[in-house]
Parts: sequence; structure tokens; C-alpha cells
Amino acid sequence: DEDEKTVYDLSVGEEHDMEAYGALATLEYLFNDSHANATHITYEYASGDDPDTDDNEQFDLLWGEWPRWSELLIYTASYETTAAELTNLHRLNIGHKITLNKQWTLTADYHALWADEPGVSSRYSISREHDFRGDLFTAWAKFKFSSQLYGHLLGEYFVPGGYFQNRTDSEAFFLRFNVEYV
Repeated sequence: DEDEKTVYDLSVGEEHDMEAYGALATLEYLFNDSHANATHITYEYASGDDPDTDDNEQFDLLWGEWPRWSELLIYTASYETTAAELTNLHRLNIGHKITLNKQWTLTADYHALWADEPGVSSRYSISREHDFRGDLFTAWAKFKFSSQLYGHLLGEYFVPGGYFQNRTDSEAFFLRFNVEYV
């Protein structure tokens, strides 16, 4: 197979086949109005490792392992891989951004999250029947105090799906206020 790549695990000196895939696509509509309104829809896919095969199908984000679209959910990735390695994922996102004036920008997003494969977790039983990870709502309020001083308020709200079997079913909240001087 031409798409199949051989990966060398230098720690044990064995060859492993890798058949992983990833995609990220965004469609954005710019209103071209006085408030720079913009609406976007995004689809992200990062293949997961099928536990029933010997091949490695887990997509490797490489340098993408940082909070790209959620500060809250980067910690849930550690149940399957490492912190911030949000892979084994289908993500559908819709959002809107508005610039109120030269200082204020507001952004609101909804993310529907699914798992690509049942996966393996060291901490939780993963459902073979449910692949819906949950609903994530995010909101940013960004403020420019001066040419060198910026700030933002970030809020996130997560409602878990049925992907993890022995989860608490507790909703999660994340709130951060940040000020930066550059």
C-alpha cells in the first residue's frame, strides 16, 4: 500500500506500520460590515487507533499538541494519549466573531465531538456502543488596552457524552482571565 508508512520505534528497534489520517477544513463567511462579523464552520478529523488491529492508526498531531480550540478538554486527552494530544476525534464546530470597536472582540463557538475509534484508556472504560464525546461551548472576550497591553476572558462549558462508560456525568466549566504585555 503506497499510503502505508513504516515507522521505526528507536526505543525498542522494531518496525511498526502506521496508517493514520487527519484533516482540518474551515469555511468562513465575512460579512464585510462595520463590526467585522464573521461566521465559520469547521470540521476536524484525527484518526484513532483501532484496538482490534496490530497496526498503529492513531494520528500524531506532532507540534499541534497545545490548546488549539479548548483549554478545558486538553486534560481529558491524557486518559487516552497525553495531555493536549486531542486525537481519535471528529469535531464539528460552528461559531461567530464580532469586533465591537477597536478594543473589543467577542467570539462564541459550539463544538460537537465524537471519537473515531473505541480507543484504549488507562483510567476509564470506553464504550464500544457510544462514540459521542460531548458538547463544548466556548466564548472569548478580547480587549486591547493599548498597543502593548492585551487581555481576554475565556469561558468554556462541557457536557459529556456516552464515550466514557464510568464517567461522573458531571458538566465541566473553565474560566480564565488573562493580561499580556508585549
